[in-house]
Amino acid sequence: MIITFASQKGGTACSVLSTNIAVLRAIREPESKILIVDTDTQGSSYDWNLERLELGITPKIECIKLKGKHLVEEIDELEKLFTDIVVDVGGKDSEELRLALLMADNLIVPTLPSQFDLWALEFIDKIIPECRKAGNKNLTGNILFTRVSTHPLLGKAEVEEATLAIEDFEYLSPMKSVIRERNVFRKSSRSGIAVEEITPSDKKAKLELNELFWEIYGEA
Repeated sequence: MIITFASQKGGTACSVLSTNIAVLRAIREPESKILIVDTDTQGSSYDWNLERLELGITPKIECIKLKGKHLVEEIDELEKLFTDIVVDVGGKDSEELRLALLMADNLIVPTLPSQFDLWALEFIDKIIPECRKAGNKNLTGNILFTRVSTHPLLGKAEVEEATLAIEDFEYLSPMKSVIRERNVFRKSSRSGIAVEEITPSDKKAKLELNELFWEIYGEA
């Protein structure tokens, strides 16, 4: 399965989500072979994995950088070697973003629940039919609200307002999972580990990521 985290805007946590979901998949399915494909010029997922490899953290996650017009062909070949591929696409309209959508089995679009970020989603909604015509016939997109306020009432209001704002999209729909703004995401990313592995444990962050994991993979 190819899980693609893609956004036209930066700062939506594509790299954080890509690395954390890859680790959770490796933990839940030890026999799986997992690859992160980092297409972002910043290379955040790639740098995270370098730190992980240097520290000898297990489970081991493979990560490579890929860019350019041959992205589809390269991922197609990698599918023969890996059971799971997680694609981290940078926050901008790029050749890599459009090509990654052609390969996605599950497209997840992280976004902040702010009006400026929601407007940017219109671009993704418009290019999905182009990707369908180009070969990914069943492509749809799943909107994941990220960096939501941890305040119960404020966070709930943010998600409710954002959900109403996107109800007219044709190819994008909101996920049940929500990722809130938590320091543990930055702390774990700097250390080459996932939230699932960090000590002391952040139970709320772990719960949110596990809920996202089960929603992606359809398991309970």
